[in-house]
Amino acid sequence: MKLSYLKWPAVIALLAVAIIPSTRTSKATNQPSPVGVDLATEYRVIAKYGDDLVAYDKQIAELGGRARLVSTDVDPLQTKAEDLKRRLSGVQSSVGQIVRKLKAANEWDDLDKLPARFSDPGFVALFRESSFKQDLEQASNGLTSHASEISTPLDNLRKRFNSGHHARRGVQFTGESYAAPSPFTFVSLKCSVLVLKSKIIIRLPSVNPSEAHIRETWAACHPGQPYPF
Repeated sequence: MKLSYLKWPAVIALLAVAIIPSTRTSKATNQPSPVGVDLATEYRVIAKYGDDLVAYDKQIAELGGRARLVSTDVDPLQTKAEDLKRRLSGVQSSVGQIVRKLKAANEWDDLDKLPARFSDPGFVALFRESSFKQDLEQASNGLTSHASEISTPLDNLRKRFNSGHHARRGVQFTGESYAAPSPFTFVSLKCSVLVLKSKIIIRLPSVNPSEAHIRETWAACHPGQPYPF
């Protein structure tokens, strides 16, 4: 009897050693899995650039609508144009980093599937107008080749000022050669950046596109056309 009582503590200790690891394993298995690769840093770079590009374009359009222009109206925009051109390579690098992250995490193949939580008809139309994968690949390789689009509207304003011609009220200096886009056709730098900003949102669980942004993107990619939704 004494020998049996002495054995029980040893048996209980062995059972505890066997049970604890399995309990730990069960708890680890039940932990929530990650929602996907973290694209927040790259998104901030692209989104900030898109916002600044829109603001710059609006200033160009506002000057283009004035009856008269002087050099002091145009000069302040030169610094903004140079800053946007300088930062464009960083935007392209951020897009390239997104491509690498998604491919490394095996999240590339299903990128053109729109999650069910996005139901706004304007956003759905923008998303389905082109392949998200192709948008990313094109931007990661050739976004900087369109840097001249940033300074061209400003150059047009300077030409009007230097030649002594007044700006015609209501003239827009961007999207002058617009044609209706077909799938994967480049429209403009602003359109490409805003589309990227819109579509990356599907990879950010806590972010949703605003109606103002959807309308801004639609206007950039469909200049001269009314928002149909």
